[in-house]
Amino acid sequence: MKNHFLKVSAVAKRFLALALIAALVLANPLSVEAKTKVKTLKSIKNDAGNLTVSVANSCATEIKAGKSYKFKLKQKNHRGLSYVKFTAPATKDYTFTLSKLSTPNGSYANGFYTLYKQQADGVDGLTSYENIKTNAPGEGYFASRSGNKRFPKTRKQTVSLNAGDTVYIFFDTLAILAKHVTFNFKVSK
Repeated sequence: MKNHFLKVSAVAKRFLALALIAALVLANPLSVEAKTKVKTLKSIKNDAGNLTVSVANSCATEIKAGKSYKFKLKQKNHRGLSYVKFTAPATKDYTFTLSKLSTPNGSYANGFYTLYKQQADGVDGLTSYENIKTNAPGEGYFASRSGNKRFPKTRKQTVSLNAGDTVYIFFDTLAILAKHVTFNFKVSK
């Protein structure tokens, strides 16, 4: 009888231990951070005619509000140029945030981004938005390391848009010692 009691006691202890472990795991679930997929932006040539709707539409990656993106931009002759395209789903203020600019070898990189819209119906040219609120001086400048206030590591710009307005975001990056740069980008409403 004593051996039978010891066997039941051992089984009960194991069961209680497993129940305790399960309760701890369910009470404090492990958080798994979703990894953002890297999208390679289509580079454009460094020529004076790149500020047109036709050039922007030929290479632009469409983005949506509320989603975080990680972009890779290849450097041609140490410079990377590309567009992304955003169409406002509703009339409100939108904030465009670029952060975590980096190179694969850790070398210094910098650049700027500008928000553009089509000049007028039927005109192929782009014009920059006026009255953009920024988080630092300068016009969209950013850098991989903080050096001065004009080139912050995180750059935010806010602009008021009407529903259906399309914004072309032009990126111009410079990384002398790297073949590409990566950075995070998000549109918040």
